[in-house]
Amino acid sequence: MEQEFEDIDSSGRWQNLYNEIRNQASEYPYKVAKLPVNRNLNRYRDVSPYDHSRVKLENSENDYINASLVMMEEAQRAYILSQGPLRNTCGHFWLMVWEQCSKAVIMLNRVIEKGSEKCAQYWPTTEELQMSFTDTGFVVRLLSEEDQSYYTIRVLELQNIKTREMREIYHFHYTTWPDFGVPESPASFLNFLFKVRESGSLSPEHGPSVVHCSAGIGRSGTFALVDTCLVLMDKWKSPSSVDIQKVLLDMREYRMGLIQTPDQLRFSYMAVIEGAKLILTDNSAAQHNNQRVLPRSAPSLEPELPPPPPPPRPHLNDSRPNGQPAPCLELQAASGDHLMTTEPDSHDHNVAEHSGHVRKRHQRASELKQIIHNHLLKMDIHGKIREVLAETVRNDQGPAHRSLSEADFLRALQCRGIIDDVMKDLHFTQEAPTDAETRSPPKSATHFVDKDTTQLKKFNIDPSRRCLYLQVLGGKAFLEHLQEPEPLPGQVCSTFTLYLHFRNQRFRSKPVPCACEPNLEEGFLLEIHQDGIGEGSKMADATTMLSICDPIHLVLVKTDTSSETALVSSYFLDWRTVLSSPSGKTCFAVELMGVGSECKVPAGVLTVSLELFPPLTETLSTDIISTQQSLERQRTAEKERLFLVYAKQWWREFLEIRPSHQSKMVKIFAQDENGINRPVCSYVHVLRAGRLLESPRQAARFVSLLAHEKAPVVGGGGGKQEQWCTLMAFLCRGKGDCEDHATLLCSLLLGFGLDAYVCVGTKAKGVPHTWVLTRGTDGSITFWESLTAHRYLHQAVDPDAPPLAPQPKLLYPYRTVGCVFNHQTFLANCQPSDAVELCVFDFQNQSRWKAMSEEALKSVCAPGSTSSLPLLPPLCAPSLDPAASSNQLELEMRYLVSEHRKDLELATVWDDHLSYLLSSALSAYELERCTGVSCGNEEFQDAVRRAVPDGHTFKGFPIHFLHRSARRAFATCLRSPFCQEIVCCRGDHVRLAVRVRVFVYPENACAVWVMFACKYRSVL
Repeated sequence: MEQEFEDIDSSGRWQNLYNEIRNQASEYPYKVAKLPVNRNLNRYRDVSPYDHSRVKLENSENDYINASLVMMEEAQRAYILSQGPLRNTCGHFWLMVWEQCSKAVIMLNRVIEKGSEKCAQYWPTTEELQMSFTDTGFVVRLLSEEDQSYYTIRVLELQNIKTREMREIYHFHYTTWPDFGVPESPASFLNFLFKVRESGSLSPEHGPSVVHCSAGIGRSGTFALVDTCLVLMDKWKSPSSVDIQKVLLDMREYRMGLIQTPDQLRFSYMAVIEGAKLILTDNSAAQHNNQRVLPRSAPSLEPELPPPPPPPRPHLNDSRPNGQPAPCLELQAASGDHLMTTEPDSHDHNVAEHSGHVRKRHQRASELKQIIHNHLLKMDIHGKIREVLAETVRNDQGPAHRSLSEADFLRALQCRGIIDDVMKDLHFTQEAPTDAETRSPPKSATHFVDKDTTQLKKFNIDPSRRCLYLQVLGGKAFLEHLQEPEPLPGQVCSTFTLYLHFRNQRFRSKPVPCACEPNLEEGFLLEIHQDGIGEGSKMADATTMLSICDPIHLVLVKTDTSSETALVSSYFLDWRTVLSSPSGKTCFAVELMGVGSECKVPAGVLTVSLELFPPLTETLSTDIISTQQSLERQRTAEKERLFLVYAKQWWREFLEIRPSHQSKMVKIFAQDENGINRPVCSYVHVLRAGRLLESPRQAARFVSLLAHEKAPVVGGGGGKQEQWCTLMAFLCRGKGDCEDHATLLCSLLLGFGLDAYVCVGTKAKGVPHTWVLTRGTDGSITFWESLTAHRYLHQAVDPDAPPLAPQPKLLYPYRTVGCVFNHQTFLANCQPSDAVELCVFDFQNQSRWKAMSEEALKSVCAPGSTSSLPLLPPLCAPSLDPAASSNQLELEMRYLVSEHRKDLELATVWDDHLSYLLSSALSAYELERCTGVSCGNEEFQDAVRRAVPDGHTFKGFPIHFLHRSARRAFATCLRSPFCQEIVCCRGDHVRLAVRVRVFVYPENACAVWVMFACKYRSVL
């Protein structure tokens, strides 16, 4: 075979050989692939599976997927060669993996190649950890990820939602194989191949492994061909007995076009020759790689006594992803005591589905439970019950000793007056709050307070000031909820909440149950100001109000039974029709449209009434109002047209600099939730948070607490659909994509006086991403990751430096940057390379950055420049009580721990003093997340040493969440072996402790810290 290779290589006959194979290959019908219903299920028009060998989906209305089953009987190998999943076929892809009982998915391409999407992101990343495919009923979770220089190995968990069955799937991802090209060397490819073989995924006892690239014929065919040939060589022990051309022709009987280029054919020969040498000399490449394809190993132990562990630090050099396990620390005291703790683990396996949302208690039953819990806690009811129980037991220790019953204990409580005290002091009032109560929080925790209702600012309104009363009179035609039954009293159900924003005023309605005709009936008093929002504004007359083109922004949000929020509609209401009403009042229907891919589909109808107070003495005619509105639309359209003409010319000039600029991530326009294209600069504003946020780092922490969720795609599939939300929609929903986080963080940093920009580029493996950049006065460049609040210093790498010259270590996850922008600047990267490490961020250098005209940007992006620009909403102060939330969550955690230990037949004794000591550690962890400054470790260490007697062991486990669901948090904690050791601790004199701290930020964003601890006497 080597001689054959040398002959072909020396004579340059690879193209001729490739043509011969292509001409000899048989062609079979592929009628199913060309059916009209299947056209949008194919990535390429000229790559289709043959009818006789295509994989058929069983549990799907349409059994078609662009994948072929290749059976190599002599080698006892079976492969499914598939195209890279499309955004609308990701669910079908996982259905195929499940039905075919595949053990591995072998991916040979990157998601983005040469600026084009070659494959949808069908598996969860380390940031989201989980993806759901509702169209086919599967959930995929990331269990572990092992990065090598040219490939990545992941362990995924595939769960069937209907049957709850779970399977582990290997995901082998070769990340350095170029499209229409070949790997750098056969050695790297063979190392990858043997790594796949080591897992046993290719063996006959499993279903066929799924192999895909972009089309599923070039790189996928190369992999299958090399593997099959090496199996045959190993079987026959003779390289000359294997005919590569014949094997390839046999494989082409199952899928068209396998091996796309002569270079891939030549590389296949090289890989087979090199692989044969390894096999026949019993020197497998697998023996050179002692790393096993297993989930990440448990953290290692360190012997010394360090200070209590800090959380993952958001310092400039912190590049550890949020949620990655940290080393476990076992501490040995001088007296022989053991102190064990771990770094805070912010790992939540349900982060893609549940993380970061604010739990809302809308049902009256839950509110009553909250009131009762707070009252019992205030009375120290547990201490009183313990006293009565101890006294009752002592009194019963007589000669006629008998077992105590529940009735005996209740009788003792009643005799002591405990029950009367509870009922006497507990009151439930629903009276309207007085002015004093509105200005200050209620003093009694037993009185019900609607904590989910935003407290509106009280203005000194007099009859000389104009107000607009907007009343929602109900909803109808919400057809998505047509079959939804009436909720039973006290039953938790999905709810609608309506949010409003008008000229720096924000309101929200009470949540109402979702229905086809939801009972949305609410009134809002909006102030119409002449020159802004000052207290002394004069009354606005009809002409003045006509010139106020600011609309009322209505945002409708749905909250499901698991407290997940979804954006239903975002609507801009022009209220000026009321100016023509003789009575000063008008009523009309507002048709709400959907969002994202459903922005052209009606979501429902709201009946709205508008009324002016006091009414106008002279109204305007409808013609005047419609003329004014028409002029505003024409003026806006003309400005947008001129900017579009300028942007096209600017883009042509940018492309003339280098043809490669065509593939750079230069983003000039972006679609909002209503499908409207707007310049990206209009998404950034100078946003000042007043006294709600104290520093830029605290602002970054706040933004990172808003959950990350990609815009959904119709039909599931897990693909990414672009949707940049308006700030109001993002804040009301409480979660959004990385673009929403980055624009909000940039706006806040601009408000703090920093020179901030949003960067558009890619992360590792070519995944599109946005982040924030700030420039210091000394020229230093700092990257801010809006999803984690991590900060990284940028130090450019000198590509012309000598090979041995030291270069800065890259700590940030970003790979390329195509453009940067803020509210008044747009700059495209025109440097020879868009690699972040090679970029020089000198924005004044026109040879490195091509800038757009600031005047052109100002004409369409400046506040008030066009009537189509949404107004900037203010941030809302938190309405949650952090102390009450912490106490409630801690009580729930104690109950769950006790019940869990009861199932294990273990007693639970709580150490309240030890629980209290844990507060300082949790406070230090959050402080470090906010400021990057670690403090208080010495005091915490000293306090724990004093609380743990000689001969005892202390263990602690802190963890961080973005939600306030006790059951979800406890389930996540139990996945950690360190938490399991504490919660299920067995030993002599075991004492348990748990502490919860809820830190509340604007918009009710929460950082929840939980720490479990135990101490016990060491027994050898």
